[in-house]
Amino acid sequence: MADAICRWRNGTPKTVMELVNSMPHVEMPVNEFRTIMANSIQWGSSFFRTAYQLAVQLALYYESDEGYFIPRFDHNINEAEAEAYLYSWFPKYYVPNPYISKDGFNKITCPTLFLKSLYDYAKLHPNCTYKDAYESVFKEPAKNNDDIIRNYINNYGQVLTFSRDGILNITNVNPDKIFPIMDRNDKKAFFESFNLDHTATRELQKVDLNFLAAIKTKPFLILGGFSGTGKSQKVKELAFLTCPNDDEMRKKLGNTENTPGNYCLVSVRPNWHDSTDLLGYYSSINDKYIVTDFVRFLVKAMQYKDIPFFVCLDEMNLAPVEEYFAEFLSVLESRKKVGDEILTDPLLSADWFNKKYKEYNIFDDLGLKRIGREQSKGENRQAGLLGVVDEEPFDRMDIVESLQKNGLCLPQNVVVIGTVNMDDTTNSFSRKVIDRAMTFETIVEEFGDDYYNTQDTMTYGSSKKGDWMWILPDEVRANEALEHASDLLDAGQKKEVTDFINEVNTCLKGSPFQIAYRILNETILYYRATKIVNQGEAELNKVFDDILMQKVLPRIEGDYDKTYKPLAALKTKAETKGWTKSKEKIDFMLDRFSKDDQGGFTSFWN
Repeated sequence: MADAICRWRNGTPKTVMELVNSMPHVEMPVNEFRTIMANSIQWGSSFFRTAYQLAVQLALYYESDEGYFIPRFDHNINEAEAEAYLYSWFPKYYVPNPYISKDGFNKITCPTLFLKSLYDYAKLHPNCTYKDAYESVFKEPAKNNDDIIRNYINNYGQVLTFSRDGILNITNVNPDKIFPIMDRNDKKAFFESFNLDHTATRELQKVDLNFLAAIKTKPFLILGGFSGTGKSQKVKELAFLTCPNDDEMRKKLGNTENTPGNYCLVSVRPNWHDSTDLLGYYSSINDKYIVTDFVRFLVKAMQYKDIPFFVCLDEMNLAPVEEYFAEFLSVLESRKKVGDEILTDPLLSADWFNKKYKEYNIFDDLGLKRIGREQSKGENRQAGLLGVVDEEPFDRMDIVESLQKNGLCLPQNVVVIGTVNMDDTTNSFSRKVIDRAMTFETIVEEFGDDYYNTQDTMTYGSSKKGDWMWILPDEVRANEALEHASDLLDAGQKKEVTDFINEVNTCLKGSPFQIAYRILNETILYYRATKIVNQGEAELNKVFDDILMQKVLPRIEGDYDKTYKPLAALKTKAETKGWTKSKEKIDFMLDRFSKDDQGGFTSFWN
């Protein structure tokens, strides 16, 4: 049998990107392809001695029986695309590989998934070693490449962990969501089992990857900046990019040319002083629960758990956020991972979904569809009793039963992004809000000629259901994330994280701005998310800079006596550590004290 994974080089996103971008992106005769690669400046004849083995194991191309080179990608890719592809590839990887093994699949009775085989063995043999699992499953000695295998399993396997001492253990991720049904037995079918729609598209290059890392860390973001900087557009762009738009899903989701069905715009009004405009309320006059678009959208998201849903809470600080958004802020902190799901306390209690109304059914108003006849009018109902129509089941009785049992919780696939203008006409944020959000500031860069070549970003990507679930949070607690990926942080890196928190708190000592467990937790989760969506191997020091910008500096505002000392201490620390973004922002905040119109006041916001 061939090596499980080619020893030539570790299959990191950078390696995948290098291989893809060095090869042709169009089909051509194999001889032509081989000539191009043999004469390339980058590889020369060395490509077919080593590099091609990894390229074919990664299914980046194949040579058809008709003698044609068939490439995986039709364009140069970036590291984020390569990262997403590895998540799609690894659970489907076959052993042995048909390209480099003389006998291909002929020695096994059915195609075997490398990861699934190890998973099945580890499930039956807890705390087994990789060596034992490999040799028991594949009936041959394990090769000298376990460091490379560890990289794949810990970074892209999701269902397994591989410790440095060689131990394999299963995680609590549902394997049914990772492993596809495989019944193929040839290299063409192996290659074609990877659908390009299951990777990040080139559209991903338009997305701020730090923004995606923040989404994966926590499903509540704040976008600040003055009017006209494209804050709400950024949210809608993400919805367009991640929304399936095939004929079936276009009808189900209600997609239009102007608005994708996974997007909801909620415009905050200055008179919002409680949650009724967001979560609805009971009307005793009409004997019904007044359902809002926001609530309908959350129920809609429950029906499509494999699609990200985005709420744009526009101009969220026109009203006091703590007053109308209190329930959401509390529920956000109740998130807990149970199995492979992230569950929360209810935004609306189950009582509202079990209450009997005279001539009204709340599930009709939530947009759930009945099986059979169209919903009839109130005249066909019996006052005070369930009429004929009410006895007809809904097509998603699982949603109905979940609401009646658990109430309306925050769906795992929903991301809320609030846009804010920080000026004299709006309300400032309390630290309670800032602490619970990942904060970004939208800044207009200098315009250049590239403005005229910019393509329309308000168009659907080529995604299908499930393609973009990898950008959503899948961990809540840092200690659980560390258990599921033992190589995420080594002992030295763990100390770096705690030192960072302690050093920041030393700078903030004596002020009301000190930070605690929440930011420690989210620093580790953000580091993990950055590894996934950005470069595979994120730099902790850059993560610390981002955390200061997103979580710490936005909390600091007030007069000179309150803010100068901690800001000056943070500036010194930022200069020492090389936190360039934070240093520039701190300079801006300190400079505000010298401006007459500020009256000795400073804040994070422009």
